[in-house]
Amino acid sequence: MLTTTELGPLVKTIAFTQVSFDPYAVRQVRRWLGDKMLHFPEDLRMSAQVIMSELVTNAIKHAIPVITASLALRIDGYTVQVTDGSSMVPTLTLPVPADQDHGRGLRVVDELAERWGYWTSPGHKCVFAVLKPLGEY
Repeated sequence: MLTTTELGPLVKTIAFTQVSFDPYAVRQVRRWLGDKMLHFPEDLRMSAQVIMSELVTNAIKHAIPVITASLALRIDGYTVQVTDGSSMVPTLTLPVPADQDHGRGLRVVDELAERWGYWTSPGHKCVFAVLKPLGEY
């Protein structure tokens, strides 16, 4: 579910990294996040990795450097976030034809996340996905 509301208060930043501006960065960030979530439940870790991959791919395709990725614990759940140097907001697209090789990323995020959204400020945006509410682990 898309929301543009702000995230709940930060409890703890678990991990933070700067992302290279190239297609190979997606794999690197997915591995980085998997390592940081090694002791999390497998289904949560895998969902987070897929979501992060989609958000980083979108940032590389549609934004400008600098890109950062983070995993945080907030009052409303574990959150993955990607921040980039563009103020262009993400939008869900209509279903795409089966033979089209792009345009499904945010639909995947929408299915896997408890909720997702974005916030903007001059010169950058942050796209986030809340993985699960606290207490459901």
